[in-house]
Amino acid sequence: PSTPVPTTGKPSFLPTEPESQRIMDLRQTLQLVSSKEVLTLRSTFQYRAMKWLAEDDFLQLPPNDNYLIQRYVLGVLYEWFNGQLWGYDDNPWQSPSRECGMNGWNGIYCDESLEKIVGINLSGKGLYGDSIPTELGILK
Repeated sequence: PSTPVPTTGKPSFLPTEPESQRIMDLRQTLQLVSSKEVLTLRSTFQYRAMKWLAEDDFLQLPPNDNYLIQRYVLGVLYEWFNGQLWGYDDNPWQSPSRECGMNGWNGIYCDESLEKIVGINLSGKGLYGDSIPTELGILK
């Protein structure tokens, strides 16, 4: 897919560490949704979402997990709209729980099986801008 390459606007002059095998494995799967370019540039929202999945996500889903791409898309959305500034709520995004389920993430609506996202409500999060990440389209 052709994805714009938005960046955080913060250039990094620090030497970069070599990538882990996990990041390289996740990139292979996530190229179904995002371009290799945005998954390689460390300043993109997509790379940061992939890095969260690889290093900080409590679930540590394997690259072939059915829910990896869905979770990645939410990670991109979180990074794109500065989720760190949303404040804390009962079921925060990027929490150890599944995005769908009994303790699903705040504002995420799922089908009856509690597996597939069918809606997202980000009202009250202070979002602004004139675009959304193209990856969101994968959540059909």
